Amino acid sequence: MNPAEIAIAIAVGVGLAAACGFRVFVPLFVVAVAHRAGYSPPGASFVGFDWLSSDIALVVLGVATAAEVGAYYIPWVDNLLDTITTPAATIAGTVMMMGVLDGAPEPIQWGVGLLGGGGTALTVQGVSVLTRGASTVATAGFGNPLVSTTENVGSTLLSILAVIIGPIVVVAVVVGLFLLLRKLTRLRRRGADPAMVAALADTGPSGSEEAGDTPEVTTGELALSDTTPWKAQRASRRRMSPMLRGKGVVGLRAKPGG
Repeated sequence: MNPAEIAIAIAVGVGLAAACGFRVFVPLFVVAVAHRAGYSPPGASFVGFDWLSSDIALVVLGVATAAEVGAYYIPWVDNLLDTITTPAATIAGTVMMMGVLDGAPEPIQWGVGLLGGGGTALTVQGVSVLTRGASTVATAGFGNPLVSTTENVGSTLLSILAVIIGPIVVVAVVVGLFLLLRKLTRLRRRGADPAMVAALADTGPSGSEEAGDTPEVTTGELALSDTTPWKAQRASRRRMSPMLRGKGVVGLRAKPGG
């Protein structure tokens, strides 16, 4: 393989490895079907996946893909599967990368396969696990089917894009990871600050204030989510500001030693 072919193969491998981070068997099945049909990505080759194109391999991968996709819609089973699929996704991502680099020098094949393929799959899987965990906490598991659907669609699209237009899929992987991390950050922001709740729960005298003088503020008022209009958030914080200063709380954090 020349340098240009290696670069294209790596791009294809990154897309397939990222797809493995969402679902282990979906990219394997997509590659098996494409190779069986005699199709290879432009500038790359699926020669390293000859073992996937047999009748038995297609049947086994098809059943495994359907089982994996369906299992993620079963409550609590999805979280259990994450503990199993994390190492499996890393192995699958490595296999995908090494397969498209078949014919490259062994140091490149093994090095990029382990770091680029396995590392990409592990990163995507890790973000996926954190997102599902945050969804479980925030929605008591009711939002998990939406997360599973997003992962199923993402894995399928990444696999197809990697097979058809490999280099472009790298951009899709980066954008997808950014969006997932952004969503996870928003989910983790929800909920009241413990320091504020503890300070406001104390109704004892503070300076010149007497017990009961401070208007009651519920944790619901403190839990300003990202969906609250910014004007409402600002107005609510202004109403709470005098009470927070009276309790030794500045902004959203308690004073050190207060």
